[in-house]
Amino acid sequence: MNHNLHQIIAWLVLLLILFCFFYGIPAETSAEGYDYSHRKRDCEITLLSNNGEPLTNTLIAISIMDNDFAFGGTIRSEAFDTLGDGYGDSFLNYFDVGTPEIEMNWEYVMKCSQKCDPDFSKADFLVNWMLEKKIPIRGHNLFCNEKEDWIPQWTRTLDTVAFKHVMLERIDATMGHFKGNVVQWDLINQICHGKNCSFYASGILQTKSGDPDNFNWIIEEASKKRPHGRFSPKRLRYHYLQ
Repeated sequence: MNHNLHQIIAWLVLLLILFCFFYGIPAETSAEGYDYSHRKRDCEITLLSNNGEPLTNTLIAISIMDNDFAFGGTIRSEAFDTLGDGYGDSFLNYFDVGTPEIEMNWEYVMKCSQKCDPDFSKADFLVNWMLEKKIPIRGHNLFCNEKEDWIPQWTRTLDTVAFKHVMLERIDATMGHFKGNVVQWDLINQICHGKNCSFYASGILQTKSGDPDNFNWIIEEASKKRPHGRFSPKRLRYHYLQ
């Protein structure tokens, strides 16, 4: 058997393994008791010659040459201050996509007792750094639905009409500020579960806005800022190309 045939067989085996791994993985899982067993598969592989004869005692090597998906991680502006340039170097060694951990969050950029302009300076630092390093940026996040601590202090006593108005201002200001630089957006965090993975029928955003259909309203308003069409309600946290 020549060297080229060995290479062909090795690639066929790799494709078969990948097919077995991804086949049958369910699209949805519950928030509790996540079971990773569905991500594993046992495969039986038979190597055949060009004549269809089983190949025995044949040594092959299988390796992944490249990922066909992005591998991302959160990045924190404060870490550059405490860890220096080594922090950025380590990030680049591991990740293809960067997500600011808290620097874009509503409460973080508006830490004020009275209404104020959003301070995106920390997020801008991370965005500029990732643009320089040619790292795609995922925006995190427009809104968090879990608890009052994660919305600006000055919004917590607003009536429903005023609260919904400042939500619209948040969408316009944030998506407008990062337009052209952020390739994905997390629209809503903790959309249907609490801190302990308990489900709730109505979260902070729905309660404060007085709109039980508040999530779809966010999708519609955010979609107006997105030139590639409407955000999908089934994929609120992933793959929002701006």
